[in-house]
Amino acid sequence: MKPEVQFNKLVVFSGSGVSAESGLPTFRDSNGLWNSYSWEDVSSPQGWKRNPEAVLAFYNERRLKAWHAVPNCSPSGNRIPGDLLRCGRHHTEC
Repeated sequence: MKPEVQFNKLVVFSGSGVSAESGLPTFRDSNGLWNSYSWEDVSSPQGWKRNPEAVLAFYNERRLKAWHAVPNCSPSGNRIPGDLLRCGRHHTEC
C-alpha cells in the first residue's frame, strides 16, 4: 500500500524570458542580470569559494522576487500555471 502524497507546491521551468511578463528580471536581455552581475562570481563553484555570501545574496534575491511574482496570462505560456495557482497562494484573473 502506497502512502498518500499531498502536493502543495508547484515549480514551473520555462523558456528564456517568459517570466519577464510577470516582472521577473531575465538574465540576457538588455537590462538582464548578467549586465549587473558576473556569472563567474555568482554562478560558478569558483565564485562560491571566493564569496559564498554574494552567491547566497544573489539567489536569495531571485527567490524573493519569484515568491512575490504573480503569474501572468500571456500567450507565451504562463496561462496553465496561473490557472493552477488560483486554488493556492495566488489568484489571477485571466
